[in-house]
Amino acid sequence: MRSTVGVTSLVRFGGQVAEVPLKLIEGLRNAAEEPRAARLMFQQGRRVRIVTGDYATLEAVFDLAEGEERATVLLELLGRQSRVRVGVREIVSADYIDAYLLPFVRALTETASLIAVIAGIFLLFPATAFIFFAVLLVAFIGYKLVIGDIVRRHGHQLLIQYEC
Repeated sequence: MRSTVGVTSLVRFGGQVAEVPLKLIEGLRNAAEEPRAARLMFQQGRRVRIVTGDYATLEAVFDLAEGEERATVLLELLGRQSRVRVGVREIVSADYIDAYLLPFVRALTETASLIAVIAGIFLLFPATAFIFFAVLLVAFIGYKLVIGDIVRRHGHQLLIQYEC
């Protein structure tokens, strides 16, 4: 490992070397062996959210893949469903956003709000500096534990969702 260009260390969580499940390794090997064009990223009828481009933030229904780079989605426009072509990299599973991304963003904003309130108290009552730094430390440790837990429990799903 030390002589491998670009590798500085192993991925660790809490000081322990991360383990990749054999099932995930086999799935990655199998996916690499089949032709890229034959892979189906989304199933027909699955809810997707468009994240970039002209239709960013809109929810649609996946219709079909058009090669490796394009897809057709059904989008509700002006009261009727219309077929729209988008880049494959412009859409993500709506289930992924609802299950993983939104709770993560909520946790970040709640942490930021807590820090802002504590900072306000610190400015009003300078003697609370010790409490401020203690709470900030606890919030940071909690944040690291929550993120570590999400990666430990769902890291394999994130890898599968975003294949290169």
